Amino acid sequence: MADGGNSRIVGNEFRLNETAQTDIMVSLNAVSYTNVSGNYFFSGRTSGVTAVKVTSASYSVVNGNTMSLAGGTAIDCTSSNMVIVSNNAINMASGTGSIGIVLTSASWMQVNNNRLINLETGMTAVNTAQMDNLMIDNNAISNCKQIGINLQGCTYSSVCGNMVTNPGSQTANTYPAILLTSTGTAYSIYNKVADNTIKSTVTNKHSYGIRENSANDGPNIITGNVALNAATAQISTQNTSSIVANNLTA
Repeated sequence: MADGGNSRIVGNEFRLNETAQTDIMVSLNAVSYTNVSGNYFFSGRTSGVTAVKVTSASYSVVNGNTMSLAGGTAIDCTSSNMVIVSNNAINMASGTGSIGIVLTSASWMQVNNNRLINLETGMTAVNTAQMDNLMIDNNAISNCKQIGINLQGCTYSSVCGNMVTNPGSQTANTYPAILLTSTGTAYSIYNKVADNTIKSTVTNKHSYGIRENSANDGPNIITGNVALNAATAQISTQNTSSIVANNLTA
């Protein structure tokens, strides 16, 4: 919906019913310096919908939006540098394979102070691939059926101060709350995972609180976290040079 840079999409209401053909509600494609703020997004479709799609649109802000979606993806940022995703309220009630926030192949992005709630089957709250210098800080993620925060092939990034409640409840002892893993070719190294709080009060517990998926996913620093209630282990590192210190586990 935006073709030029230096644009503002502010204070609008976007609605899709179950039969709407539109797949993307707001699209920023090859634009920069765009502000998407204070909008309301609603969709009754259980798949195939993206509320905000940011492609090659650097120096943009997605802030303070309310998103109530039956499925699909709330915010998808691809090949975009220096984008800030903050203070969004995302409620995704159902939809197999749906993801709250997707960040792919970009650098210097900030994801902070978002609230992601009631994520249902097949949903990953924050899914990143081939990122560097990414900040995922102070987000609240609750009732995510699979992985809470998924770092895939990320380097020099921080995951700090997040609250992750009831992750991995789709299948017991299967999904970690925070995962550092590879894309198949790029590994997650030189990251800091600190001061996060992870807990579960549901029957199906997450497998790990914080997990390095392989010995190549590291070294990383994992410190100051409160990691509780995991079925297998609260913190699991595979790289022998990773630093694990001052975490509270039970």
